[in-house]
Amino acid sequence: MEKQVYSIDDIRDLREKAKATNPACKLINLKDIELTENSIATNVIKFQGVDVRVADGFIRDLAKILNVNIKLQKNLQSDDEVGKEMLADLLNAMRLFNSRKKNSQVTLVGDVQNGIFTNVVSGAYARMSNEGLLDIAADLMKAHDGLQLIEANISDHQPDLMLKLLAPNEHKLVKCDDEVFNFGLTLSNNAINTFVGDFAYRLVCTNGMMGLKSENNFKLSDIGTQGLLDMQTHLADASRRNFMPADFEANIGTAKDVEASFKEVEEAFKYVKSQLNCLDDQRDRIEMAIAFRYFPGYFNTLDKLKKNNIDPASLSIDEKKFLPSGMTMWDLINNITDLGSNDRGYTFLQRDKLQVYGGKLMTKNADLKYVKYLKLK
Repeated sequence: MEKQVYSIDDIRDLREKAKATNPACKLINLKDIELTENSIATNVIKFQGVDVRVADGFIRDLAKILNVNIKLQKNLQSDDEVGKEMLADLLNAMRLFNSRKKNSQVTLVGDVQNGIFTNVVSGAYARMSNEGLLDIAADLMKAHDGLQLIEANISDHQPDLMLKLLAPNEHKLVKCDDEVFNFGLTLSNNAINTFVGDFAYRLVCTNGMMGLKSENNFKLSDIGTQGLLDMQTHLADASRRNFMPADFEANIGTAKDVEASFKEVEEAFKYVKSQLNCLDDQRDRIEMAIAFRYFPGYFNTLDKLKKNNIDPASLSIDEKKFLPSGMTMWDLINNITDLGSNDRGYTFLQRDKLQVYGGKLMTKNADLKYVKYLKLK
């Protein structure tokens, strides 16, 4: 995949576009909001006595903050009018109860352009501004010679931001057949959080992977002094490792040695299908083409089951876990990250998510990891 490289001057231009998509936020007391009998059905609540619209997930997030049982909330919210009114009454009662406590503050996050509250967050806001995150990218590029901003995804209408920085150091991994990788990191925002993640390019095919090791990922806890110091410490630790995630080489070695289970292949294929963006009348054809090229273990396993008169639908999750697919975990990782990194003629809703999925597979405790010990004599 050909990578665009952004200069410091480009970042200055990106700041203005990114700044415009920042959400608004306001720290309030729980007593400042109220649900009416129609709030659940209409997604309209009272804020300081004024009707305001809320996004679909707002009620769910509020219920979670108020420690309302998730299953109960879902059942009442999907019920008829009476159930929805009961949920509104329950949330109001819990809201008033919690408003008497010391930690009764929540942050409302809103889309100013559309006049809607999109999220509610317990306590104070823990998200940097989009332009602040771009400034950190610029500072990192100045501090580390050769570090490049190769991707800057800024939404026109959403607060999400994703930056990918790639270090120039090439790492030849001896334990992995001398494969060569470049490493870097990601800086990202959604409506309510700021994250720092890891990133890798496999140079032989320029496949990208993100989310390679959960402990190497950072989530900003607050935008006060301590939260920002923690973020600086995390970035300094990453730079000392030349941005290479811990245990990366060992994880590749394991992935190449371990066969992927039918369950792992099936779930990866389902995830790719969920991200596929195509016309309904073309979906079956495109999904079949992707399956045969990128997930051969899926249909190969189905054929084996058919030859043995076994209905795949009858298999439990545990049975699928112990059913070898004929693909290694590395095959599976490489194929899904290839789709997530390169234009192979398919359109996806969020191609980056395939890179994240591949990264998670890299560090997954594979279903068949210990099957090799069954062959010991």
